[in-house]
Amino acid sequence: VSVAATRQAMEAGEELVRGLVTEKRIPAISLTPDQITLEEVNRYYGREVQTDIGQDIVLRAEHFVSREPRKASTELPEAHRAVTISVDQTSGVAGLIRPGNRVDIFSTGVGEAGGRGGQETWRVLSDVTVLAVDSRMSDMDGFGMAHDRQRHRYSNLTLAVTPAEAQLLIYLTNNARLTFALRPEREVGEPEAIESVDGGNVRRLSEEANRQRQRLLQEAADQ
Repeated sequence: VSVAATRQAMEAGEELVRGLVTEKRIPAISLTPDQITLEEVNRYYGREVQTDIGQDIVLRAEHFVSREPRKASTELPEAHRAVTISVDQTSGVAGLIRPGNRVDIFSTGVGEAGGRGGQETWRVLSDVTVLAVDSRMSDMDGFGMAHDRQRHRYSNLTLAVTPAEAQLLIYLTNNARLTFALRPEREVGEPEAIESVDGGNVRRLSEEANRQRQRLLQEAADQ
């Protein structure tokens, strides 16, 4: 298996760039979760190593873990608050969310839906930044946690939201079910408005959504 190794010695605080990395072949059976493969090394370019590393040393996630604990309060944008929401494998996107990802949040519960008072699903907030996953504020927190081949499980997501949004989420956490939808990294901002779903319109909305999906698939095929 191809892993990333140092082409020359590096000092603590030095930034990892392509010219400092070389390929090293090791037996696949000896590969450990925290060793950085050649395929994974791209995500580390631009990061500073936190310890001195000799020449021809296999790079590990722990080389990039700061010894200084990160403080949530310093990571929050101005006028925002940190709110933690409990999730399971379904509502938390099957363990795929990482610190720094952005999500849309949907609520399912008793709604206003035309005064019918039945179950309703609607988008609460869009483009919300995930500050932490459980207690991890970075993919680099912990040994080997940065690697996708090691399955991540978590039960809490901490979000960076405004006080008004925090109040809304706290209410919904106690009175409805929240579900998270992971957004593409390059997609920023408010998506188009979507109608809330309830028992009275679910059939119509599903037909409209399917027609839109088929149009998108056809457009992609024509390109």
